[in-house]
Amino acid sequence: MSNKDSLLSIEGLLIFNIDGKEYCSDISDISVVLKLNKENLQCFQHEKGILVFQNRKYKIIDIHEMLKAGYNKVTSNSKIILFSAYNAHFGFIANRVVEIITIDSDFIEDFIEFVPSTNDGFISGELIIQSRKILFLDFKRFNKDLKNFNTLKVTDLPEEEIETT
Repeated sequence: MSNKDSLLSIEGLLIFNIDGKEYCSDISDISVVLKLNKENLQCFQHEKGILVFQNRKYKIIDIHEMLKAGYNKVTSNSKIILFSAYNAHFGFIANRVVEIITIDSDFIEDFIEFVPSTNDGFISGELIIQSRKILFLDFKRFNKDLKNFNTLKVTDLPEEEIETT
């Protein structure tokens, strides 16, 4: 994504929080957002960092480590976000989902400023929406490096923080 015009190809944004910062992604790249509870964690293949959901395997990556975003603190608001696009299937745990925004040309014109990223990391740029700064994750770049990411195993999560449903 390089400018505001490219936002027109996006139906909406999923905005989520990782270690106090807001990040977003194109909603069409997200398969599902799951509540982090014991029932959903039963789908985890404990030692491999793989979650099986609807007969599809998702590698659960440690996005906190990858983004250098601090410790992966699991709370009752934490969500598992499963991504499926660009021939990749992976997921990660966000501290919480903040909101979903529908994108249309009026919204882009009136409320969004896009500042492209100047580095080659996993952030394609920064969206400024009504003075909020939201980092836009580039999942195409994630896909290229997916095999190099550490997986997050269910044993890495503190059991006392995981809801029983």
